[in-house]
Amino acid sequence: TLLDQSRGKNGKPYLKIPGVPCEVVYTFIRFMYSSCYEEEEMKKFVLQLLVLSHYYSVPSLKRVCVEVLDQGWINKENVIDE
Repeated sequence: TLLDQSRGKNGKPYLKIPGVPCEVVYTFIRFMYSSCYEEEEMKKFVLQLLVLSHYYSVPSLKRVCVEVLDQGWINKENVIDE
């Protein structure tokens, strides 16, 4: 499972993803359980979510991230340094 075997102070298992902001983890978990996402969150966190989708093998999230990137997120201004 995605849940780490670690347990918090309350004894509940938790997911530990170092280096990923809480908002991104929240968006990722919500997508995992419901396949729902907020468009603004997806645009804001697309690169981090794409990495998580690859790391945790979530092809449906990867497809959504690629769609967002294909909708003009990547352009020559934000890809190459002139």
